[in-house]
Amino acid sequence: MTLLEERMRALLRWYPRSWREQHGEVMLATLLDDAEARGLDEPARADAWSIRVHGVAAHASPTVAAVLAAATLAVVLVALGLARIDPFAGPSIPIPPGSQAFVPIPIVDLATPVLLLAVALPLVAWSLLALVGARRAVAASPLLLAAAGPAIVGVVLAVASIVATLYPTVTEHGDGSTSVSGLAPSWVTVPACLLVAACAVPLLGDLLPVGIAAWLRWPLAFVGACIAGAVTVGLAPSTLLALVAMALLLVAFAAMRADRVDAEPCASWSPQLVGTLGGVALCIGVPTTVFSIVANLGMVPVDGGAMRLVTALATAGSIAIVVAGAHMVRSVVGAWAWAPAAALLVAVLGACSAIVLGEARLAYAAVIAASAACAGAALAGTALLVLPRASWRLPAALATGIVAALLLSQAFAWLVPVTWIAGVPLVVAALVRARRDARAIPEPAYG
Repeated sequence: MTLLEERMRALLRWYPRSWREQHGEVMLATLLDDAEARGLDEPARADAWSIRVHGVAAHASPTVAAVLAAATLAVVLVALGLARIDPFAGPSIPIPPGSQAFVPIPIVDLATPVLLLAVALPLVAWSLLALVGARRAVAASPLLLAAAGPAIVGVVLAVASIVATLYPTVTEHGDGSTSVSGLAPSWVTVPACLLVAACAVPLLGDLLPVGIAAWLRWPLAFVGACIAGAVTVGLAPSTLLALVAMALLLVAFAAMRADRVDAEPCASWSPQLVGTLGGVALCIGVPTTVFSIVANLGMVPVDGGAMRLVTALATAGSIAIVVAGAHMVRSVVGAWAWAPAAALLVAVLGACSAIVLGEARLAYAAVIAASAACAGAALAGTALLVLPRASWRLPAALATGIVAALLLSQAFAWLVPVTWIAGVPLVVAALVRARRDARAIPEPAYG
């Protein structure tokens, strides 16, 4: 083996093993012939970087997406576990010189943003990109550029959050009280949004349909990238990442099943029904969320009856999301999809009851625990249905359900009112599916 061949083989190891087994020898022969024709004794630097980029992008698959989503759930679970610990019971850092902090800084307060921002955020973004790369024919460079944005932004936001925790901003109010803010400043979050948007523009432009004119393609990609950047930075410090990761995990499981040869074809899902339910969730969720924000800020006096009505409307939007999701899963696994959907509906109604009861009631904890258990059982059942037939199918489904139950037990009461956000991808998926179905219908012949 010559030195050139040895280095070419080393570069091809950037590709996944399955790809190398199918195409490795052909790719190696092509690279060697090209290098010999150009009189090279070693791979050119540009060629080496091109192989690395395309090799990393070739790892995009539903399996990788599922692993990344599961890792995200584990990281968020650890972060929630740290948040439940008494911060002053563990080690702490002395107040730094020049800081306006009142007490020593607990290590837990510094570790939680690092886990959520620097670790969980890139993992969930990479999981989404792995699904995109596996299902759509996109170029390798835009895919990796889009993956670099969340990683850089996550580290920057984590550092900014640590600095803001060590050096908080103390605000004095007119009544003599003071408040401490440890959030990342806007001069960090706004550039972070723009950085994610700039990294996502080439990928979104590549994903848009071919028929869109060039003068319209890139403005649309820029608008979509700005929205993606704002959503990324907005979700980063919250446990909503767990909700996104669970959805990506189930989608990855379904994609893994669809890739298997032994997957049975089932009925297709109706884009009209899914789009309608997603639109109903959006029409309910947006005004109720705005009303809740206004009420919490004290801008409008609100009594208990109004908040119960808002909770009921939010629950109706969540039910619409569950029904739409079950209808889509039914196209993969058949009528069994309605069994976990029923358990998830019970969990949603339980969370609604917990919101109405309030945290001061003794029954609140029991209702939340029961609702989280039902939701965990529903997600475990869904995972068991959509996973391909394999020896690890049952353990993976049980692990999914247990992790989901543990996560939801910490934040289920406030996750239900924001599930309307899932209406956005449902409406988009319905529009894309309806457009594809319309193209598949042959035009009638006249004459």
